[in-house]
Order: sequence, then structure tokens, then C-alpha cells
Amino acid sequence: MKEYISNVIKGIVIGCANIIPGVSGGTVAVSMGVFDTIILSVNGVIGKRGERKQHFFTLLPLLIGVTIGLLVFSKLISFLFEYAPLPTFAAFLGMVFGSLPLLAKNSLKEGFHPLSIVWFLASTGLVLLMNFFEVGGDASATYTVWSAIMLTLAMMIAAASMVMPGLSGSFVMLLFGRYEMALNAVAKFELLKLVPMAIGAGLGIILVAKLMASLLKHHYASTYAVIMGFVTGSIVVMISRTLEYLPANFWQIVIACLTLIGGIVVTLLSQRGEKAPE
Repeated sequence: MKEYISNVIKGIVIGCANIIPGVSGGTVAVSMGVFDTIILSVNGVIGKRGERKQHFFTLLPLLIGVTIGLLVFSKLISFLFEYAPLPTFAAFLGMVFGSLPLLAKNSLKEGFHPLSIVWFLASTGLVLLMNFFEVGGDASATYTVWSAIMLTLAMMIAAASMVMPGLSGSFVMLLFGRYEMALNAVAKFELLKLVPMAIGAGLGIILVAKLMASLLKHHYASTYAVIMGFVTGSIVVMISRTLEYLPANFWQIVIACLTLIGGIVVTLLSQRGEKAPE
């Protein structure tokens, strides 16, 4: 029961992270020590029939948490993001910093490989390159069938990026001009928009989960070298976005420092006892 509640809480944090542009839900999943669990469980649910039930119940508390994070905390996160962006970003930045020791340990699980440096640099560069893309405005046109199709496609790509550490699903939605529409749909529980979003999210996660499960099984160390590159690039992007909110008043900076430290501590505590899967 203790582990079940812990996974629900971790899912809530991941769900909240997915709401904020520039913050990667996949990175937070890594920082919470549940990235491998999510990938392997999703792959297991759509895999062999005899193992589906076991994987489903492993995934269930995380799914419940993510749903709570998206539905219940969307308004709170939106409020914090609007009125206290510096401390909010600092908290998530702290979580990402706290994930680095576990990432380094996992990437060196099979020993040091020179090629891992290439993968690390390439994935870091990819995230930094994405940050230079111009963000499109949110669509304000009347919601139509075509809008629903585009929302599904955008969500499918966004969900795929949510699974990949270092890539922000919310940022992808911004690029497609669907972020405000999606956020309002979640906050106001608009079923006509939530249904295509759920379909797109399911398809995106399943497709990427199958790929990631195969990579984790056959190329674990190299995969984590890529993930560490994604996360490192994400840190650079998050720092630059955090600095955009400076200068700030003294207390905002003090609170931001405290939330940064808190994010690091919470992440390190959540990873105690975490082991790389064999």
C-alpha cells in the first residue's frame, strides 16, 4: 500500500509537469525513478496476454496520479505558472538536477563506451535546437471536426514527446498552436476536446513505449546516454526560461531558491533504493 500511494504521488507530479511548457514529464518520470517502470509496463499491457494484468496493476497507480495531476491540479499549476513562475520553474528545475546522479549511474551500468559520448552530445544538441523553434500562437477558431483531428494529431506527437525525457509535451502543443485549447479543455473538463486528446495521447505513448522498451532491453546504457543528453539539454532550456523571470523581488528569489533545493531533495529521497532493471 505504501508503494501504491508513493506511485500515485509520483504520477501527480508527472501530470503537473506535463502542464508546464518547457518542463518534460518524461524527465520528471526519470527524476522520480519510475521511467523504466512506465515504459516496460505500457509495453507489457499491449504485449503477451498472460502478463497484461500484472503490468496493468503496476501502471494503474501512476495513471491515477497523472490523471489527478492533469485534472485536479491544472488550475493550480496554471495559477502558479502565471503568478509565481520563478519559484514554480525552480521547483521542477530542482527535480531535474536531482535526477542526474541516477541517470549517470544507469548510463554507466554496462561500463563506459566512447560511443555513448556521441549519443549524449547529439541528444543534448537536439533539445537545444528545438528551443530555437518559433512558438506558434494558440488557435482561437471555432472548434470543428477538423479541429478535433488536428488536436488528436498534435496530442499524439506531444504524448510521444512526454514519454521522451527532456522533450516537453506542452512545448510541442505550443508549437502546434493547441496548448491553450488543451489546457482549457482539461481545466473545464470539455469532453468533446478531451476525447480526441485521450486518443492521441494513447497512440503516441504506445508507439514510443514499444520503441523505448526495446532500446532499454537491448541497448540500456546507450539509451540512458541519450536520455541523459535530453535531460542535460532540458536543464539548459529550463535555466534560460527561469532567468527570463528575473529581475524579481527579494522574496520571490528566496522562495525560488527554497523550491529549487526542495525539488532536488525530494527527487533524491524518491530515488532511494531505486535500481536499474536487469
